[in-house]
Amino acid sequence: MLQRAGGRSRTYPARVERCLVLAACAGLVLTATASAQSPEKPLPLLTHNEQVRRLSPEQAAMGYPVRVRGVITMDAPSPDFFVQDGTAGIYVEGSNSEKYPHRLGELV
Repeated sequence: MLQRAGGRSRTYPARVERCLVLAACAGLVLTATASAQSPEKPLPLLTHNEQVRRLSPEQAAMGYPVRVRGVITMDAPSPDFFVQDGTAGIYVEGSNSEKYPHRLGELV
């Protein structure tokens, strides 16, 4: 369930809710820098898919740094894909860049 402004909440199917949280993460899954960090206390590095999936939309918008190691288990419509680690699977917005190619079954 996602909380809306004004305190109202809306129930989404689990898959849609995860995608909404990931959309808020906006590219954090492979390796990212936190742009909205407080200078006094940096945000912790997230290293497991389950940690990313547990973020609320507000937390995801804070720009947590993420470095996940897992196997590409499904190619979604290119260039997106799913990565499975020991804790969960997660959707990744891929890149069309030749610098970041990916293949099904590859450890990334």
